[in-house]
Amino acid sequence: MLEQFEHYRQSEKLFLRNDNILLAVSGGIDSVVMLDLFISMGYNISVAHCNFRLRGKESDGDEEFVEKLCRKTGIKLYLKKFNTDEYASEKGISIQMAARDLRYQWLTELKEKEGYDYISTGHNLNDSIETIIINLTRGTGINGLTGINPKSGFIIRPVLFATRQMIQEYAENNNLKYREDSSNLQTKYTRNKIRHGVIPILEQINPSVLHSINETAGYLKSANIIYEHAIEKEKQKIISHEKKTASLKITDLKNLIPAETWIYEIFHGWNFGKHQIGDILNLINADTGKQLFSESHVLTKDRDKIIITPLEKRADKEFIISSSDDFNNNPLIERIEIIPGKNITINDDPSYAYVDASLIQYPMRLRKWKQGDYFYPLGMKGRKKISDFLIDLKISLPEKENVYVLEMNSTIIWIVGFRIDDRYKVTHETDEVLVIRRKKV
Repeated sequence: MLEQFEHYRQSEKLFLRNDNILLAVSGGIDSVVMLDLFISMGYNISVAHCNFRLRGKESDGDEEFVEKLCRKTGIKLYLKKFNTDEYASEKGISIQMAARDLRYQWLTELKEKEGYDYISTGHNLNDSIETIIINLTRGTGINGLTGINPKSGFIIRPVLFATRQMIQEYAENNNLKYREDSSNLQTKYTRNKIRHGVIPILEQINPSVLHSINETAGYLKSANIIYEHAIEKEKQKIISHEKKTASLKITDLKNLIPAETWIYEIFHGWNFGKHQIGDILNLINADTGKQLFSESHVLTKDRDKIIITPLEKRADKEFIISSSDDFNNNPLIERIEIIPGKNITINDDPSYAYVDASLIQYPMRLRKWKQGDYFYPLGMKGRKKISDFLIDLKISLPEKENVYVLEMNSTIIWIVGFRIDDRYKVTHETDEVLVIRRKKV
């Protein structure tokens, strides 16, 4: 396997003999075998280990194992503990995605700070085939069927040539100790379902199925290069650029066949997704002035053209409201006043918030809303995510960027300019009402 490892390094031009490589070592069999291969070849290496704190003592045991392994072999080690659950909750993403983000952010920081040439991970051929099958089941383009790349920028995967069985045999033949991750046996994860359920069945049909799929992925990778070259050549021909603005003639767009494929390939670089293809086709035939938004850009129909311009995002600002004076000096608030609750007439203008003054305490915060925020909308019994509330109101992406909330003790009182929380509403028992008016925008 050492010969295959060296041949793969050279054929894929992964790194040079004297490069400094940072190895991501979890303690599992793949990364331990990768480490042993690097040591056996005498390359310049150090090790980085992430403790995601997801499996309690088991995670700490992985860290201790890697620490002892590096101490024994005299290899420099970097350790990092993460609050993965907290990060996933803040970002509104899965635990798996959170761990991946945290891992690569830290490894990239280490590479830049310590001057490493590459970061090496222990992905193997099975991982690549599993990725292809996952993408196939979810729906994908050609690129999603090409598997994991052996080299992506400064990320290298030098054991991608090896099947999991080859890695297992190498570990046994070289008496390598490693840690078993209990989560790899849990079939609640999609990848594990494919690993333990789908691939064994495919291997019954064809014992060499991993290599067969990998060979097909190689053909598709070549086909994708040709496909992307043709796409890029056409884009250069029909897209005009001027500073931050781009434009396309309607006639050029209408001549592209098949329309849906071309529309996706042309516009996805500006973050327009597959679900917006129909909307873009409608925009082509719409009246001048009609617009369509992605998270970063806006398409505007302008007579015989589609104009693409970036959305100008304002910097997030947060305001601490320590007293009523802070309301009066706030750029978002026109004015506030406290009036008697008796016989009050409530204006239905959403620029106004009417809340029970007895429930209000300082300090409060005015801040941009974020994913995960929720409140109890006025007139409803249950709670609702603000993201869902804004979707129901059909608030556009540019407008969402500038939605603020008024918060007290980590509880949202008012989505500024939209609706208050039902728990702070004015009732027949309210003695005084705090009236807040948002500035007109």
